Amino acid sequence: MIIPKKYNEMVIIMYHFIVNPKSKSGRGQLIWNMVEKKLIRLSVSYDVIMTSCVGHARQAAEELSSQSEAVTIVVIGGDGTINEVLSGLHLSGHVVLGCIPTGSGTDFAKGMHLPTTPMEALDNILYGRNTLSIDLGRIEANGRTSRFGVSAGMGFDASICHEALSSPIKQTLNKLHLGRLTYFLVALKQIFLYTPSTITLTMDGGRTFTYKKAFFAAAFNQPCEGGGIRICPNARPDDEELDVCIVSDVSRFKVALFLPSAFLGLHTHIKGVHFMRCKTLTVQSDRPLPVHRDGESGGNQKNITISLEKTTLKVIVPVI
Repeated sequence: MIIPKKYNEMVIIMYHFIVNPKSKSGRGQLIWNMVEKKLIRLSVSYDVIMTSCVGHARQAAEELSSQSEAVTIVVIGGDGTINEVLSGLHLSGHVVLGCIPTGSGTDFAKGMHLPTTPMEALDNILYGRNTLSIDLGRIEANGRTSRFGVSAGMGFDASICHEALSSPIKQTLNKLHLGRLTYFLVALKQIFLYTPSTITLTMDGGRTFTYKKAFFAAAFNQPCEGGGIRICPNARPDDEELDVCIVSDVSRFKVALFLPSAFLGLHTHIKGVHFMRCKTLTVQSDRPLPVHRDGESGGNQKNITISLEKTTLKVIVPVI
């Protein structure tokens, strides 16, 4: 076995894997099978928890990180599985997170510049051992709190997420390895169905902005959502701030133009697309709107509060 020069010697520790076998239409199980063969061949110490239902990954992360000893948790799954793990972790500086992305969107992996193939991602975890301390977002709505690693918001983008999660199109496209198209196809439909609303933003407890005919407002910890749409191109997960995007008072044609432009980060000069930065954000709407965090449904809400956790999380990233 040839180890790339950028890698150090393998770190001898215990790895705790949380695997979503059903991610990307069952590809998660196939990837785990390949990963496990290599772990056995290299005599790596590990255990594995195979998730069986919604919430299982969160529960597993909570249990694994509940002790004070250092623990390395590796997630094999998509953004939804990663989101569950982030929400379940006890943040006290003793947790290190590794990711082997298998989902159709993998926006968390893109934002962290993680390897895109499973075996490269595994080598990065076993040999690279370079970590980055990242911020984690926190969203509070109707008395419930969750975390996010990529983005959270209210409105049009959340309505796309809600439909995409239950759409049979996603399963079909995943089998064809075209899962990223799900968000785009659902978005085209929502452009004609979604009704804009009045949204008020309050930032850092002071600055207040009201937007009529707003399509969505979202806070970003990383640049992309929806399978690579670079809505906030300058967002960084380690700068202790949230990047906020709100789209308002634009035609449906401009919203349609926004989506392909955002893939390339060319939407930032479109009139009606606004960007701001803050540490805390309260979003209020004149009616209940769909809410998402990392593409997962947060129900329909009129008020949400978004902020950053006080404690950062160490994530294994490529050696540069």
